[in-house]
Amino acid sequence: MILLSIIFLIGDLQITTRIYRFEECYVELWYQIPVRNIISLQVANPNEREFSYKLLLTAVGEKDTTVRKGIKHFVSDSGDYVYDYFPLWLYPDTFSYQLFISALLEKATITGGFKVFSDTLLFYASDLVLGLKKIKGESFSRRGIKFLPLILPQFSNYDTLFSYIEIYGLVPDSLFYTVHYQIKDSLNQIVYECNLRRPKLEYTQFDTISIPLYSLNAADYTLSVNIYEPALNTTVTRECNFRVKEVLPDILCEKFAWEIKYLVSKEEYERFSKMDYNQQVKYLKKFWAKRNYKEFERRLLQADEIFSVSHLKGRDTPQGKFYILKGPPDEIKKYGIEKEVLGDLLRPGTDVGRSQELWIYEREGIQVLFRDTDSDGVYELVGVTKIGTQEFQENLKDREELWKHLYKCD
Repeated sequence: MILLSIIFLIGDLQITTRIYRFEECYVELWYQIPVRNIISLQVANPNEREFSYKLLLTAVGEKDTTVRKGIKHFVSDSGDYVYDYFPLWLYPDTFSYQLFISALLEKATITGGFKVFSDTLLFYASDLVLGLKKIKGESFSRRGIKFLPLILPQFSNYDTLFSYIEIYGLVPDSLFYTVHYQIKDSLNQIVYECNLRRPKLEYTQFDTISIPLYSLNAADYTLSVNIYEPALNTTVTRECNFRVKEVLPDILCEKFAWEIKYLVSKEEYERFSKMDYNQQVKYLKKFWAKRNYKEFERRLLQADEIFSVSHLKGRDTPQGKFYILKGPPDEIKKYGIEKEVLGDLLRPGTDVGRSQELWIYEREGIQVLFRDTDSDGVYELVGVTKIGTQEFQENLKDREELWKHLYKCD
């Protein structure tokens, strides 16, 4: 059984982990982090990024604790995720773990647990590992086989599923063992089946198979592997769940098509996040049918270029979010004591103040005040009022009405 722990969040940093158990109490704790959550501080090479980690591992029975910590460096153009794992040599016991990840202001903690069994069986197998042989970015090697284990096994129907399992305790009394691979859908119907006769080469060896998924519909499936040792008349079974997603047509293949959190209210995005995959696809198709995706992408990239600071992407600053939502204002008024010349897409080289900015949207009939409250280059949203309002007062009723105006219902 493969144990999965997923997403206890502090901030926006998302981590997914999975445990794989192999022979002689050897365990691998894998984790993945979206590259977009990790910001670079390297001016010379913005693709070079890093995060710090700390793993706290506790043996429940022995009440024994160990800690591992360090810094992981990687290149951000190697894929959408950064992958890594901890090799762990343990003894039979039940273990709990806490994994702490920190990337500047983004932090997260994920917890989980697993059990290491005593190797008392003569014939047994490792956990079943699913992955891809060809994937952009890093690949890892097990017994000379290079592939990337998928921490969340998810494929498109254009992918080829790669399965890896290790077998221990093969007896030389016979020349072969047999392996039965089977895929079942959520209704327990068999959609793939394969029987293989493998030669015994060593006491311990591995078995792999590549399965094209072009014939499978978008759904959840289970791959089971039955390994039969005729010398012992014994069978060991391992299984792993995986998902096949349809290759999305047109707009949903675009890079930022799923990033609708910048265009909807917090409550609406939470509702979207709780939908299942098929519901999300239907929602997004309807959503983008009523909007200009290219304009959204242009604003998002401009927000990154204009408003990014060392510790935060422009799209995630208050000004960046508003810019993506409503576009550039018709007029900007600057207020403040300190002066500097800013030359970029939004501020065309004008001598302006740094402490406050008043954005005026004549077409919307609103004005928006931002203030660099902490003097860190991030302008917080102070208030949104109707044009002509003399003072910015925190009138909750007015702000709620204006906010509803910004996120117009479809």
